[in-house]
Amino acid sequence: LHDWAPGRHGWHDRFRVLKRWQLLDGSYAELLKRNGPPLAALSPPELQPIVRYLLAKTPDSRKAQRLQAQLAFGERTPQQLSAAIDLWQEEVRLRPNNLPAWGQLVDALIEAGRGEVALKLLEEAAQKPAIAPATTVELAIQKARVLDALGQTAAAEEANQQALRLAPESAAAQLAMAVFLIRHGQTDQANSYIEAAKRLAASPADVLVDLAAAYEQAGQVDQAVASLQEAIALAPKQRTAYARLAAIYRSNQQDAAAVEVLEQGAQVGALAAADYAALGDTYQALGKADQAQAVYQAAVDQFPGDPAGYLALGRHLMNAEDIAGAQAVFQAGLAAIPGDASLLDGLAQLAMQDPAAMATLGAALEQQGLEDAAAYLSLSQSQLQAGNPAGAEAILKQGIEQVAQPASLWLALGKLYADEKRVQEAE
Repeated sequence: LHDWAPGRHGWHDRFRVLKRWQLLDGSYAELLKRNGPPLAALSPPELQPIVRYLLAKTPDSRKAQRLQAQLAFGERTPQQLSAAIDLWQEEVRLRPNNLPAWGQLVDALIEAGRGEVALKLLEEAAQKPAIAPATTVELAIQKARVLDALGQTAAAEEANQQALRLAPESAAAQLAMAVFLIRHGQTDQANSYIEAAKRLAASPADVLVDLAAAYEQAGQVDQAVASLQEAIALAPKQRTAYARLAAIYRSNQQDAAAVEVLEQGAQVGALAAADYAALGDTYQALGKADQAQAVYQAAVDQFPGDPAGYLALGRHLMNAEDIAGAQAVFQAGLAAIPGDASLLDGLAQLAMQDPAAMATLGAALEQQGLEDAAAYLSLSQSQLQAGNPAGAEAILKQGIEQVAQPASLWLALGKLYADEKRVQEAE
């Protein structure tokens, strides 16, 4: 814990010391209390730097590797979804009363189109004697979500009603019913459940953020904006509220309003590196390149353990044709976060723009000592997508030399040669 340096999601950001003792050997022992929610309840952007740290310290941790796969930004690949499902299924098997884990598992199964599997797991869990009353309510809520995703609206509503019968004073059950009704265009009927959820919740701001997502999905943008504004008024450091509100403004071509929201969040210390990157992008859209670069640099300075700032600054410099500057930024990022795939991909993109940078990428790959074939496959694929087969070939060859089991890299190289009509080399 003490290795988590300030500004890098330090241990003191997640824990506070309740009591400290000096031991006979001169060392210290501490009793810590967690400041925030458990890891399973954090969003992917919040979890990313923590999991990267765990991977750097314990590279052989299977659980950390699988969680990293699950945390990829944007749409998850089938492999990432499979890793996520395996991870959370194992978690609920070992700790069946881990409520956030059930939500993560159901999210992944719905996304993978495996709703029937989710339904079976939830129904089996509800019959187990070790299930706590709060978990029984959560299982009913998750069952309603699955049934709704499967198009069984009446059954979904009944599952939500069951959760309310089990625990009428549960903020989660009240919120689930409100979200269900909003999704189905019954906003007026949802109001009583919304007020109950806000009254019962430990954090009404979190309820408002979840409601905003439901409103947005239902196309009620004004309601979503109002909910997020109320969330920020109630909890000025609610990071997700700033990020979502700015995203809504940007998607509706209200860039100046997005800047105002993110600047407000920055002033109270509520933003993460990804939010600073979004602020810089918004300045860029407004034609304010100098302000954008300053914000990207602030992301690097304030969050040196998060690649989002380095990526944003590096790509900004690439667009400005400052190749040397971009190269220095990506190298600095890799020095701070060894082996980060997104930063290596940034160097790969730089090599597409300036072939001379390919040598830098090769040196970086060698220096990082990557032993994961998937990283080389991903980098080579990005080179191919950019129309640079020579770059892809160089990366695959380097991976073959570095990786202990390079069979997948040999296959990729053979396919590349076949696609290039280099038949003899492909064989």
